[in-house]
Amino acid sequence: MMIKFYSDHIKKEFTGSIHSPVKNRDISECPNRIIYHKVTQASYLNQIGPLSIKYVFNGKERYDFDRNRVIVDDSSYLILNNQRCYCNFIDSEDDVESLTIFFNKDFVSEVMASLVTPDDKLLEDPHLTYDQPVLFFEKLYPHDNIITPRLHHLRKMIMNGLGTQIALEEYFCDLLEGMLQVHRNIYQEIEKLPPVRYSTRVEIYRRLHRAKDFIDSNFKENIGLMEMADIASLSRYHFLRLFKTAFEETPHQYLIRKRLDAAQNLLLSTNMSITQICFEVGFESLSSINRLFSQHVGQSPRNFRRGNFKFEAQQFPLADNTMS
Repeated sequence: MMIKFYSDHIKKEFTGSIHSPVKNRDISECPNRIIYHKVTQASYLNQIGPLSIKYVFNGKERYDFDRNRVIVDDSSYLILNNQRCYCNFIDSEDDVESLTIFFNKDFVSEVMASLVTPDDKLLEDPHLTYDQPVLFFEKLYPHDNIITPRLHHLRKMIMNGLGTQIALEEYFCDLLEGMLQVHRNIYQEIEKLPPVRYSTRVEIYRRLHRAKDFIDSNFKENIGLMEMADIASLSRYHFLRLFKTAFEETPHQYLIRKRLDAAQNLLLSTNMSITQICFEVGFESLSSINRLFSQHVGQSPRNFRRGNFKFEAQQFPLADNTMS
């Protein structure tokens, strides 16, 4: 397997603004590839890409694909399948580090064959391939102890000069195996859905996560139940019932929790006033954030900040550990 790198995209000093002048650019046949940007402005329109994982440090990047509009930030990563057409945008006052790992489809097939084919068959034919398409759930994935450490390791490799080719080949194999492990875990979550035909449960899972990604990407805005249900292509009350079954909380409860998590992060990591934080995370009034903070956190925002002033915020303190 050959891995090609584009040096202008992986140097630490590659900063500024980048914009793809070509629309409908098909890069789905590209080799295993790492793209690392550190920019304030970027846009790529209608790329057709291979299987990829998108990760952002210190900021956010918007991805539009298949009726979805999601924000990748420090709390999540995104997986897109082979032949997915998408657009992505960065618009920030400060530098945003954006990391994309592309997987060549033949490489994916080779790794899959090594994982699912009995050893005796591989001994007979070392070049067996996996003929079925490898399809992941295209959604935001909260940071975890499987993929996140691998992405941090790659970032460290980039900062230190990427290392040897064999180390990178091993990295691509290891990351893909981790993605497959996360993918397998999802099917345990699907089993929690109503006892209907399995294909229906999978479709329910996809639609619910389309709405959940919408909430994750827009929790600061004034969004309602009807808008969430429309994103999931479900009736309002069917959506409400299924969401509560899948995630063990209502859409409104999840929305409030996202806002409170964001508020806690800002209280610990910035000098913003509580009033500024209140409106920044989507609450309508200071009394709302004070009341909800006391209900869910057990103390007021002011006391929370005072009691944790020596606390060094973890890099991902707000990762969502609910089913996702």
